[in-house]
Amino acid sequence: MSFRYNVNDKVPAKEMATSGLMWTICSAAFVIIFANVVAGLYQASPAETVWYAQKLLVITGAAVILQVMFGHKLPVVFGPSAILLTAAVAATDFAPAAFSTALVLCGVLGIVIAQTGLLGMLAKLFTPRVIGTVLTLIPLTLVPTFVSLIANPSQPGSLTGKVIFAFVLLIVIFAANHRLRGFWRATLMLWMLIFGTVAALVCFPGTMLSFGTQGVVPLTEGLLLSPLVAPGVIISVFICYVALIVNDVGSIRGVAAVAKSPVTEIKGQLRRGITITGIANILSGGAEVIGGVNYSISTGMIQDTKNASRYPLLIAGVVMIICAAIPQVIALISSIPTVVTGCLLIFIMTSQLSAALGILIDRTESTPFTFDNGVVIGFAIIIAATFSFLPEAAVAAIPAVIRPVLANGFVAGTIAVMVLEHVVFRERKGR
Repeated sequence: MSFRYNVNDKVPAKEMATSGLMWTICSAAFVIIFANVVAGLYQASPAETVWYAQKLLVITGAAVILQVMFGHKLPVVFGPSAILLTAAVAATDFAPAAFSTALVLCGVLGIVIAQTGLLGMLAKLFTPRVIGTVLTLIPLTLVPTFVSLIANPSQPGSLTGKVIFAFVLLIVIFAANHRLRGFWRATLMLWMLIFGTVAALVCFPGTMLSFGTQGVVPLTEGLLLSPLVAPGVIISVFICYVALIVNDVGSIRGVAAVAKSPVTEIKGQLRRGITITGIANILSGGAEVIGGVNYSISTGMIQDTKNASRYPLLIAGVVMIICAAIPQVIALISSIPTVVTGCLLIFIMTSQLSAALGILIDRTESTPFTFDNGVVIGFAIIIAATFSFLPEAAVAAIPAVIRPVLANGFVAGTIAVMVLEHVVFRERKGR
């Protein structure tokens, strides 16, 4: 495929504006969805939710600019990480500072890994079978989060009505994603946020949108981290962060291949890109918001627009930072009904699952599918599902210090697939 503009091409002002708008909508939509989800985990007030979204927008915008100018230097969307969301869900029994402290430490670890050449060791651990399985675990272990968003009892409407509404809205989203192209497909998340919200207002009388911030959060709230060391949370976030780095590598490699970046530059792109991701996650931890990662969805944007230039993303980064200074707009966006947020999160995670299945299917095409393959993948999925759906009484009985590890289905499933892949079936695989 030939592009109108290549990675390092400067583009005309009009193209910068239109492409920058598309990248802004694409990235900001993810920020809005994840901000609402995470703020809901900690039962944040409307004012706290707005402040959370403001911080997340600023850090995401800054990360995009840093990646484009000093990091991987590719047209890649940066946004909140679903992998870290699984760790945040498992750490809700602790103060937010426990998760944030662990995120800062893991951000430092990511920089060390990038700068010391340890990426090669990670690549050996994360075989295609492991990667495909780990990506499968993310949507699976977030199912309880989907349920809580859709069935939120604090918002108007019956449970039956919300379930039917969610199912219909999801069909509409997938139909639109299948049929739309170019600008409309690239900005689908925004239009579905608007359409879904309007539909919820009609279907569930009493649903309200807020144009005010409903209170003021102190300027330093969540900006000056008071460290809180919780070993279980650190272990949980550490395992998730290692998977995040592998996800980061896949996104950077994928976009570099689609954008036809020289193969000789990939090592430097990975080293710089993962370093900037580490810096962004340190900032996220310090500001007590969820950390981020590079998104592989960028490849679709590039192919649809035939514009592989990285410079329009600078516009996206700047616009997100500017939008963070308008709390009234963020207040309106942050009051989107949770049933709509849940549907969009399911759409995102379904795309993640599709990518995971693609990796597993590609592997079976190159090497025959065996019983052992099914055991490795199936056991990890069953373990993850079991730990994700433990009864509340069972979770409460787990000592608090290790609860974030044992009650985190993603972590349990990742450990399971690693043990089977590299210990149980190591000798047989060698044969």
